Amino acid sequence: MRFNIRAYGQPDEPLHPFDFGEIVLCDEETGRESGPLPPRRHYMAFVEILIIHSLVVRALHGEPYGTYTISSSWETLAFDCAAGTVAFRFEGLTATMELHKALLALRAAMERSLAMLAGYEDQEHSVILDLRDAINSGPALVG
Repeated sequence: MRFNIRAYGQPDEPLHPFDFGEIVLCDEETGRESGPLPPRRHYMAFVEILIIHSLVVRALHGEPYGTYTISSSWETLAFDCAAGTVAFRFEGLTATMELHKALLALRAAMERSLAMLAGYEDQEHSVILDLRDAINSGPALVG
């Protein structure tokens, strides 16, 4: 599984870290993807990927969270710290992943997010800095 970001910015302008969009769950074996969500259910995708990353890191440290619902989308994450898994229930696609594999997939999505935001004029924007920090910190994992 992997995650992609669909961000819907202004035409002919670089993406803004607070642009609305969605996180797409992709099953690499079948080629299936979650979504698309209707526009009224879009959310700040770059912010939500940071929140999800933070929750997975906390779960890896044994801090139970339970269930998290992504803002306005009804897409959920259900953590099972005892089993070391997180279940992603996205529009049209559900997947359960081991926490460390989810963290690797999230880090890769955050790296792609930084590439998407490379044209934004303020590279010191808090979301961009948080993406960089999240990629470079946290538990060291082997893929």
